[in-house]
Amino acid sequence: MGDESPRKNFNLKKSVLLSKVAIPLLACSVIFAACGNSTTSALSKANGHSSTTTTPARSSTTKPSGTTTTSGSSTQCTASDLRLAEDQALSVVSAGSTELAVVVQYIGSAKCDISGYPSVSFLPVKSGSSGSTQPVSLKITQSGSSYKPVSLVSGQRAVFYIKYYSVPVDGVGCSIVGSMSIGFPNIGGVDNLNVGFPGCGPGVVIYPLVGLS
Repeated sequence: MGDESPRKNFNLKKSVLLSKVAIPLLACSVIFAACGNSTTSALSKANGHSSTTTTPARSSTTKPSGTTTTSGSSTQCTASDLRLAEDQALSVVSAGSTELAVVVQYIGSAKCDISGYPSVSFLPVKSGSSGSTQPVSLKITQSGSSYKPVSLVSGQRAVFYIKYYSVPVDGVGCSIVGSMSIGFPNIGGVDNLNVGFPGCGPGVVIYPLVGLS
């Protein structure tokens, strides 16, 4: 009987000591797990692997990259079913140059395809009936960008860009453009667009057609 009391006291102290050690260890494990998940999530987001993504609003100074072409059979678009218009909201203005957005809208019924670099002739400003009708001499360079056919259904739009310089470059002066005659490969001439600009410097750069959402 005399030996049992010291043994009980010893076991009681041992249990208390173990509980004091176990509780902090458990808390640390819980905290570490939470921190570990937070760190992993942060690294995933930093590496672009977050499960949620945010799509930024399109800026008026950013060119659209183009939509994916739709599947299914379609025919070549015809000039009579296409309408042209300048779109100032999509145009990109920089110091000394402008990338003019020309929107092509399809008004036909059956789905059709259009692709490639447009053909553009630059016409002078008309001054009465005696004004010159000879094209304005501007060097035209294709941007070299790759392109795919764009499939359009009624009401859909596509866009291409014409980059021109608005200040003299390398001592080369400016030629005033009054309008443009625009066509497309395998389609021919579509329409004249009454958009004028100063064509300065080395000429203009033409970009291929891309779809708009």
